[in-house]
Amino acid sequence: MNIIHVRSCSDRGGGPDKTIRLSCINLMQLGHKCSAYYLHGNTEDSLAPVPLLKSYGVDAEALQFSGHFNFKGIGALQKILRQYDQCIYHAHDYKSEIFGVLASWTLRERVALVTTIHGVILNNWKLHVYEWLAGHSLRFFDKVIVVTNSQIPYIAQFGVSLDKIEVVYNAIRLVDYETSSLSLAPDTSDNVFACIPRDAKVILFLGRLSVEKGGHIALRVLRQLAIIDPSFYLVFVGTGPQSESLCLMADELGIRDKVQFAGYQQDVRPFLKKCHILLVPSLSEGLPNSILEAQAMFVPVVASAVGGVTDIIEHEYNGFLVRPGCIDQYVQYILLLSHNNVIRERIIQNAHRKLEEHFEFGKHMERMMWVYNSLYASKKWKDAI
Repeated sequence: MNIIHVRSCSDRGGGPDKTIRLSCINLMQLGHKCSAYYLHGNTEDSLAPVPLLKSYGVDAEALQFSGHFNFKGIGALQKILRQYDQCIYHAHDYKSEIFGVLASWTLRERVALVTTIHGVILNNWKLHVYEWLAGHSLRFFDKVIVVTNSQIPYIAQFGVSLDKIEVVYNAIRLVDYETSSLSLAPDTSDNVFACIPRDAKVILFLGRLSVEKGGHIALRVLRQLAIIDPSFYLVFVGTGPQSESLCLMADELGIRDKVQFAGYQQDVRPFLKKCHILLVPSLSEGLPNSILEAQAMFVPVVASAVGGVTDIIEHEYNGFLVRPGCIDQYVQYILLLSHNNVIRERIIQNAHRKLEEHFEFGKHMERMMWVYNSLYASKKWKDAI
């Protein structure tokens, strides 16, 4: 079986890249041929996922796709597809969807098209145009994978038949987050929160610094918490277009000394190991890996009730759900988890239990192999397992 993962990348990567990496490793262990291609512009950061994939033995390459429609790049993608008598092209965002349809247009007998809708971000007019084009390209895909049931109505509006849509949850390898398997550098976990007192209660924000992720909401939550309990601090792990504006906002709110910007971190486990609570104040989401990672390391989560977050968290059972943007509710549940150890421990244990039952990566791969095999069968190709 030949599987090609394709994604565009304008920064250092995120949750989808972890899914691609683990999928490639698992597929190769099963004896399949798997490769990954990243469509990028001219920035050095765009290449970050490629060397990491190569370090795991994955055949990975960056293809330059600068500009809105790069026909030379589409030709390079088509050349890759022509190397195979039969292959599955697995897209992971709007660019790889649009370009995948164009590159495989004359190769439909030998290429099966699959895409995973990780999330929808529409914070400027260009993204609205790309998403509109990508949405209509979905009708040419053999399978459309969503990471949460809440995405199905959005996909269906583009005329995608329901029999083409499959729900496959994001997942993580729990073994990677067990204390015994953490291969951290000496003193790494002790130094991650620079200039923050050792007895501080650290709230962790883990993700891209962009409007839809709610970094501005996290700052307002901290300001209100700091009035009640000065031991609270906030650490942002990630980069993005809001980096500068969030720094300025922290100054304006008078809490700059309680906020740390840690930037991009390839390994977030040292931060999770030392934090008190994970805050996910997103305005929109797919199914965030950050919540799964926190729960795997026994960190309680307070999150917005948006997208696939509600597939992971059951309110007051394994976490707390908040109406998006409601500062008072975020503050209420963070204080509850900080002051009531009985509730905190119950939430943590329930979260880990549900994680084992529904979000272990082995279950994700079982579902993905079913999707891939069904495509091989529908195309009447050989080599399905």
